[in-house]
Amino acid sequence: MPTYLTSQRHIPPVTSGSFLYLLIGGSYAGYITAGYINDAIGRRRTFIIFSLCSAVMVPLYLYAVVADWQLIVAGPLLGYFASGIFSGFGPYLSELFPSNVRGAGQGFCYNLGRGVAGIGPVAIGVLSKLAPIGTAMTCVAVIAYLIAVIAVLFLPETKGKELTAAA
Repeated sequence: MPTYLTSQRHIPPVTSGSFLYLLIGGSYAGYITAGYINDAIGRRRTFIIFSLCSAVMVPLYLYAVVADWQLIVAGPLLGYFASGIFSGFGPYLSELFPSNVRGAGQGFCYNLGRGVAGIGPVAIGVLSKLAPIGTAMTCVAVIAYLIAVIAVLFLPETKGKELTAAA
Protein backbone atom coordinates (compact mmCIF):
# COMPACT_ATOMS: atom_id res chain seq x y z
CA MET A 1 0.00 0.00 0.00
CA PRO A 2 2.79 2.51 0.71
CA THR A 3 4.23 1.84 -2.76
CA TYR A 4 0.82 2.31 -4.36
CA LEU A 5 0.19 5.58 -2.52
CA THR A 6 3.58 7.03 -3.43
CA SER A 7 4.12 5.65 -6.95
CA GLN A 8 0.65 5.54 -8.45
CA ARG A 9 -1.18 8.23 -6.45
CA HIS A 10 1.92 10.44 -6.17
CA ILE A 11 1.33 11.12 -2.49
CA PRO A 12 4.53 12.14 -0.69
CA PRO A 13 5.87 9.39 1.62
CA VAL A 14 5.38 11.54 4.72
CA THR A 15 1.74 12.19 3.85
CA SER A 16 1.04 8.58 2.85
CA GLY A 17 1.57 7.56 6.47
CA SER A 18 -1.58 9.46 7.45
CA PHE A 19 -3.63 7.52 4.94
CA LEU A 20 -2.12 4.28 6.20
CA TYR A 21 -3.10 5.19 9.77
CA LEU A 22 -6.69 5.57 8.62
CA LEU A 23 -6.57 2.16 6.96
CA ILE A 24 -5.07 0.66 10.12
CA GLY A 25 -7.76 2.32 12.25
CA GLY A 26 -10.42 0.71 10.10
CA SER A 27 -8.60 -2.60 10.45
CA TYR A 28 -8.70 -2.35 14.22
CA ALA A 29 -12.42 -1.58 14.17
CA GLY A 30 -12.92 -4.55 11.85
CA TYR A 31 -11.05 -6.90 14.16
CA ILE A 32 -13.16 -5.86 17.14
CA THR A 33 -16.62 -5.71 15.60
CA ALA A 34 -16.33 -8.72 13.29
CA GLY A 35 -16.10 -10.99 16.31
CA TYR A 36 -19.54 -9.82 17.38
CA ILE A 37 -20.84 -10.12 13.84
CA ASN A 38 -19.57 -13.72 13.68
CA ASP A 39 -21.54 -14.50 16.82
CA ALA A 40 -24.65 -12.69 15.58
CA ILE A 41 -25.04 -13.97 12.01
CA GLY A 42 -22.70 -16.95 11.86
CA ARG A 43 -19.19 -17.71 10.72
CA ARG A 44 -19.92 -18.53 7.08
CA ARG A 45 -22.09 -15.48 6.44
CA THR A 46 -19.54 -13.20 8.05
CA PHE A 47 -16.68 -14.62 5.98
CA ILE A 48 -18.71 -14.33 2.80
CA ILE A 49 -19.85 -10.77 3.52
CA PHE A 50 -16.38 -9.59 4.53
CA SER A 51 -14.76 -11.33 1.54
CA LEU A 52 -17.19 -9.86 -0.95
CA CYS A 53 -16.98 -6.39 0.60
CA SER A 54 -13.19 -6.61 0.50
CA ALA A 55 -13.29 -7.73 -3.13
CA VAL A 56 -15.37 -4.63 -3.88
CA MET A 57 -13.39 -2.22 -1.68
CA VAL A 58 -9.97 -3.02 -3.15
CA PRO A 59 -10.75 -1.84 -6.69
CA LEU A 60 -12.84 1.05 -5.34
CA TYR A 61 -9.95 2.22 -3.18
CA LEU A 62 -7.37 1.74 -5.90
CA TYR A 63 -9.33 3.12 -8.86
CA ALA A 64 -12.70 4.71 -8.08
CA VAL A 65 -11.34 7.05 -5.43
CA VAL A 66 -10.18 10.04 -7.45
CA ALA A 67 -9.46 12.75 -4.90
CA ASP A 68 -7.05 12.16 -2.05
CA TRP A 69 -9.64 13.31 0.50
CA GLN A 70 -11.82 10.34 -0.54
CA LEU A 71 -9.13 8.05 0.84
CA ILE A 72 -10.16 9.32 4.27
CA VAL A 73 -13.46 7.43 3.87
CA ALA A 74 -12.35 4.56 1.65
CA GLY A 75 -9.24 3.66 3.67
CA PRO A 76 -11.00 2.79 6.92
CA LEU A 77 -13.65 0.83 5.01
CA LEU A 78 -11.02 -1.16 3.14
CA GLY A 79 -9.16 -1.85 6.37
CA TYR A 80 -12.40 -2.76 8.16
CA PHE A 81 -13.40 -5.51 5.76
CA ALA A 82 -9.94 -6.73 4.78
CA SER A 83 -8.82 -7.23 8.39
CA GLY A 84 -12.15 -7.91 10.06
CA ILE A 85 -12.36 -11.20 8.21
CA PHE A 86 -9.57 -12.56 10.43
CA SER A 87 -11.55 -12.22 13.68
CA GLY A 88 -13.49 -15.36 12.90
CA PHE A 89 -10.56 -17.63 12.09
CA GLY A 90 -9.87 -18.78 15.63
CA PRO A 91 -13.42 -19.64 16.62
CA TYR A 92 -14.36 -21.09 13.25
CA LEU A 93 -11.33 -23.34 12.96
CA SER A 94 -11.77 -24.47 16.56
CA GLU A 95 -15.37 -25.43 15.92
CA LEU A 96 -14.58 -27.38 12.75
CA PHE A 97 -12.43 -30.02 14.45
CA PRO A 98 -13.14 -32.63 17.13
CA SER A 99 -11.38 -31.92 20.42
CA ASN A 100 -8.77 -34.67 20.07
CA VAL A 101 -7.29 -33.00 16.95
CA ARG A 102 -8.52 -29.43 17.42
CA GLY A 103 -5.14 -27.81 18.05
CA ALA A 104 -3.38 -29.70 15.27
CA GLY A 105 -6.23 -29.21 12.80
CA GLN A 106 -6.56 -25.51 13.54
CA GLY A 107 -2.80 -24.95 13.43
CA PHE A 108 -2.38 -26.90 10.21
CA CYS A 109 -5.19 -25.09 8.38
CA TYR A 110 -4.24 -21.63 9.59
CA ASN A 111 -0.55 -22.02 8.77
CA LEU A 112 -1.16 -23.77 5.45
CA GLY A 113 -3.35 -20.80 4.55
CA ARG A 114 -0.60 -18.40 5.56
CA GLY A 115 1.85 -20.30 3.38
CA VAL A 116 -0.45 -20.25 0.37
CA ALA A 117 -1.15 -16.54 0.98
CA GLY A 118 2.56 -15.94 0.53
CA ILE A 119 1.92 -16.33 -3.19
CA GLY A 120 0.01 -13.03 -3.13
CA PRO A 121 2.92 -10.62 -2.65
CA VAL A 122 5.00 -12.56 -5.18
CA ALA A 123 2.15 -12.43 -7.69
CA ILE A 124 1.72 -8.69 -7.10
CA GLY A 125 5.43 -8.19 -7.70
CA VAL A 126 5.39 -10.18 -10.92
CA LEU A 127 2.22 -8.53 -12.20
CA SER A 128 3.47 -5.05 -11.31
CA LYS A 129 6.20 -5.53 -13.92
CA LEU A 130 3.46 -5.84 -16.55
CA ALA A 131 0.88 -3.36 -15.22
CA PRO A 132 0.59 -0.60 -12.62
CA ILE A 133 0.87 -1.81 -9.03
CA GLY A 134 -2.78 -0.90 -8.36
CA THR A 135 -3.88 -3.23 -11.15
CA ALA A 136 -1.67 -6.00 -9.80
CA MET A 137 -3.03 -5.52 -6.28
CA THR A 138 -6.61 -5.51 -7.55
CA CYS A 139 -6.21 -8.70 -9.58
CA VAL A 140 -4.56 -10.66 -6.79
CA ALA A 141 -6.92 -9.40 -4.08
CA VAL A 142 -10.15 -10.00 -5.99
CA ILE A 143 -9.07 -13.51 -6.98
CA ALA A 144 -8.02 -14.30 -3.40
CA TYR A 145 -11.31 -13.07 -1.92
CA LEU A 146 -13.35 -15.00 -4.47
CA ILE A 147 -11.37 -18.16 -3.65
CA ALA A 148 -12.14 -17.53 0.03
CA VAL A 149 -15.86 -17.30 -0.73
CA ILE A 150 -15.78 -20.53 -2.74
CA ALA A 151 -13.81 -22.32 -0.01
CA VAL A 152 -16.15 -21.28 2.80
CA LEU A 153 -19.16 -22.48 0.81
CA PHE A 154 -17.82 -26.01 1.30
CA LEU A 155 -17.58 -25.65 5.08
CA PRO A 156 -20.41 -26.12 7.57
CA GLU A 157 -21.84 -23.31 9.70
CA THR A 158 -20.70 -23.69 13.30
CA LYS A 159 -22.53 -20.81 14.99
CA GLY A 160 -23.62 -21.96 18.43
CA LYS A 161 -21.68 -25.22 18.25
CA GLU A 162 -20.61 -26.29 21.72
CA LEU A 163 -17.05 -27.49 22.03
CA THR A 164 -16.71 -30.61 24.14
CA ALA A 165 -13.68 -32.33 25.58
CA ALA A 166 -12.67 -35.76 24.29
CA ALA A 167 -14.10 -38.66 26.27
